[in-house]
Amino acid sequence: METIETLKPAKAEILKKAKAHITALFEEKLPKSLVYHSFKHTATTVKEAKALGEATELSPEDLEALVLAAWFHDAGYTEVYDGHEYRSMELAEQWLREQGYPADRIALVKDIIRATHRNETAKTELQQLLVDADMSSMGKEEFFANGELLRAEWETVLGKSYDSVEWAETQLDFLLSSKYLTDAAKDRYKDQYKENIKDQRKLLKKTEKKQKKREQEEQGNFAEGKRGVETMFRTTYSNHIKLSDMADKKASMMISLNAVIMSVLITYLGAKTTAVGPSFTRNPILTVPMSILLATALGSVVSAILSAQPDVTSFKWLKKSPRWPPTAG
Repeated sequence: METIETLKPAKAEILKKAKAHITALFEEKLPKSLVYHSFKHTATTVKEAKALGEATELSPEDLEALVLAAWFHDAGYTEVYDGHEYRSMELAEQWLREQGYPADRIALVKDIIRATHRNETAKTELQQLLVDADMSSMGKEEFFANGELLRAEWETVLGKSYDSVEWAETQLDFLLSSKYLTDAAKDRYKDQYKENIKDQRKLLKKTEKKQKKREQEEQGNFAEGKRGVETMFRTTYSNHIKLSDMADKKASMMISLNAVIMSVLITYLGAKTTAVGPSFTRNPILTVPMSILLATALGSVVSAILSAQPDVTSFKWLKKSPRWPPTAG
């Protein structure tokens, strides 16, 4: 079985140049937000494509075309996200023409890349091998780590946000709805692929339980908060009643005391024939302090009455009301 290492020097050289070209292209133009579709993903796809091609015992020419397609299959991400596969075909054709690559082989490389688009069907063996290599993550332990990278990429680039349960469901649906197309891929990835499905199911159940528990805790916290608010209002109302009672008692004391003072002053000021009367008449200067004391007592009584008066909310019709003034009919 021949491998890339046994290819003719000229053919092996084109693969080295392709690797160098893609490396430089990704370093220069690939957006940093593409944390999953990075150079690492492309290099992994190339490695898996080579392994699958060797396991299938491809001819050196077909293996070379497969590896070239693997190097260029995500090159379009440097310019566009959705539909990048078609741009990858154009970039591959442009570069291969510059290298003097045969036109029929360029067409083959483009045809292999085309199959990686989600709306295309992989019909030929080479197309199926590249699709399997591109999807090799399903049958590897890195599936879950790569899934989180893809989740972050979609959130940044596409604005798609998933909570933990939604993402676990999405990943499980992906595993169950996808399958490897070639026997080489099935043999290479089947064991870990089955394990990933089991682990993803467990992860989904675990995530759902956590979310349910979190929702219950949030509901409990809301109920506790509601009870806390009710307690606060009860305490505030109780304090208000106590303070109002204290104010009423003090107002009552002020009214009683000042009423007595006013009664005494009025009696003294109105006396004409008593012993105090003539003395008061002979000393008119006492009128000023007596009047001030009487006014102060009266003001204290009025203030006490106003402070003890309850504040009753009243409702009035506004003249701006649409039914004001009332109309006939």
